[in-house]
Amino acid sequence: LGYTAKNFLLDDIEELTLVKGFGKEVLSGDKDHPPLSPHITAFGKGGLNVNTVSEQTLYLLGLSQADVTYILNARKDEGIRVLTQNLLTAGLNRTSTDTFRIEALAILKTRSSLGYNIVSVVRRIPYKGGYKTEILYWKENEYYTGS
Repeated sequence: LGYTAKNFLLDDIEELTLVKGFGKEVLSGDKDHPPLSPHITAFGKGGLNVNTVSEQTLYLLGLSQADVTYILNARKDEGIRVLTQNLLTAGLNRTSTDTFRIEALAILKTRSSLGYNIVSVVRRIPYKGGYKTEILYWKENEYYTGS
């Protein structure tokens, strides 16, 4: 293969592109396939949060239209606090999250083709009766769309 396998947790999902046969197009998508990157993370503690998982992921887990509709409607109110066996069996084993992905995009007002993007992943950690925030990932980049 030309490299030694890391054999450890991923630091970033882009490390998946180092796996033979797993190209960047799998993460970013192409004309025939949607991107995988919005549905996976290298920073979670395992499991899926029923109150934040995407609708597409709910269907990928094999949930019925009725189950997906129930989950999406329950989120509009108080969210789901108790997990039924049906949800647990599908892999939805969390009702809260302490890890968050934040993306900020700035576009230069006078030239909409220029911008700056910041993506971060932070974790909220209990600390002295409150919380503190740990930065797990930070990436900044300028971009030019050419328009």
